[in-house]
Amino acid sequence: MATQRLSRRLQVPNELASVRRGVDLVREIGAEAGMDEDDLFRADLCLTEALTNSIVHGGKDAQAPQTEIVCEVAGNWLRCRISDSGDPFDPASAEPPPLPTSLAVEGGAGVRLLHRFAEECQYERRAGRNVLTFVIRFGGEDTRFPDNWIERGPDRRSLKSAEPVVPAMAGDLRPLRERTNDDRRWNGFISRIRIFRGAAYSDLEPLLAECRRQCMAAGEVWLAPGERSPDVAVVLSGRLRVHVERKDTAPIHVIEAGHCAGEMQLLDGKAASAFVIADVDSELLMIPGDVLLKKMMVVPGVAENLLSILAGRIRRSDRLIADQVRAALELERLQRELKLAKEIQTSMLPVPPLFPEQPQVDCAGYMRPAREIGGDFYDAFPLDADRLFLTIGDICGKGLPSALFMVRTLTTLWNETARRRKPLRIVELVNRHLCNNNDTSLFVSLFCAVYDLSSRQLTYVNAGHNPPLIALGDEPFHWLASPPGVVAGILPDAAYRAGTVHLPPGSRLLLYTDGLTDAESVDNEWFGQDRLLATAESLRTGSMTELANGLVDAVDRFATGREQADDVTLLAFGTRD
Repeated sequence: MATQRLSRRLQVPNELASVRRGVDLVREIGAEAGMDEDDLFRADLCLTEALTNSIVHGGKDAQAPQTEIVCEVAGNWLRCRISDSGDPFDPASAEPPPLPTSLAVEGGAGVRLLHRFAEECQYERRAGRNVLTFVIRFGGEDTRFPDNWIERGPDRRSLKSAEPVVPAMAGDLRPLRERTNDDRRWNGFISRIRIFRGAAYSDLEPLLAECRRQCMAAGEVWLAPGERSPDVAVVLSGRLRVHVERKDTAPIHVIEAGHCAGEMQLLDGKAASAFVIADVDSELLMIPGDVLLKKMMVVPGVAENLLSILAGRIRRSDRLIADQVRAALELERLQRELKLAKEIQTSMLPVPPLFPEQPQVDCAGYMRPAREIGGDFYDAFPLDADRLFLTIGDICGKGLPSALFMVRTLTTLWNETARRRKPLRIVELVNRHLCNNNDTSLFVSLFCAVYDLSSRQLTYVNAGHNPPLIALGDEPFHWLASPPGVVAGILPDAAYRAGTVHLPPGSRLLLYTDGLTDAESVDNEWFGQDRLLATAESLRTGSMTELANGLVDAVDRFATGREQADDVTLLAFGTRD
């Protein structure tokens, strides 16, 4: 590893609130030096206890000179030096107590932590000040202790060692590579809990004996809306997720290791308003509410941490509320625009009755979109005194893009029919215009027909649309044979062919979209072409309005219990004597 040199210096008041600033300093320089979390929390542990001892035993006179913290990194070594002007106190010479058998530690925890987690710990009285230095090794095993860090003196405890290459720990403690995880099991997790950050371990450990650990399997619910818990849960490992209203909704918050849950319902006395669920197998530290409120809150730093956590929760809630308000306003705006779009779309369809001044024909249309706005359309209007124009179309897709393409298609049809009378040429030009600037690649199936009142001749072109039903005179309905053609809007040079049919009095022509034939029942059965043919035949002798309404009613009865999946559109045209 390349040798690196880093240095940080900080002066803090002689008060316990300064512990947190010292922890931030050592973690900042450690992170910059590339220390992993394991080594960072060792440095955190030692700095917290050393600085707490310095402040507690060094005197609490606010007017006294400030405590100085110097953190340095050289190679794989971190050294922290704490200097205060208080009464002499040597934690390095104190006899370390034995490893506890529970979380309840009766004093001496800070000394034990310094001895257990630092490679070297030394104390000296220099110029009327206490100077305590500890060293942490991190990373690789083979780097030498920096020579320019050796400060020879009568108080240097490492002089007992005959091998200065890798400094021994104070006393007869084990080298780092031979330690077990007992120390970290009892003490290491404390530095990772946000509510305890910067607080003295010696103050917390006796209180942790009153807490319990709880394991939760992934998906297990800890709290549900309306429930109360006497505990605050701190995530030691794993993570929790928070859901509003239902467990299967997207989580509004994820509680990672080191963070807590349940503090709000403890403080305001109200039941939980959301689900708190283990996202993965997790281990929780359950802190009884009275222990947190009456005992832990008086530990310097804990109340400040809790306020910080609550402030973060409030800010997050404010953001969620603001986002919800913005979303509601946006939804309201979209609904207004969709309502306006629906009104515009409806206004583009012909107003019944159709061809009221033409007693020779009977015509009725119907369109019901599957959403607020649809992609289907129909139209029927006179081209001149002798000819009538009929059309129906189905835009691919649904929603606003399809509705806009529908407007474009109808507008193009109106422009072409104002100048031309042959449906073949009309369809060819409409197709060519729709292919231009069609970046969305939308297309339309289209059926166009022109009926000559004097000759009773119907000329038509089918551009990829459903085959119409036709009944000539008193004959039953059957499928109108129409020359095949591709949908409009895809191939600008697509070729189409026209067909013709004579419509004697009493004839019926039914144009429709696949919203009728593709309607589904609760048994997942389609209405289909055979059912459409049979239903139309049963309604053949009635008026065109009766035919249109009867078909829609039959489709609705068939699809009862199922949501309409596609636009339902039809145009019925009949001839009279």
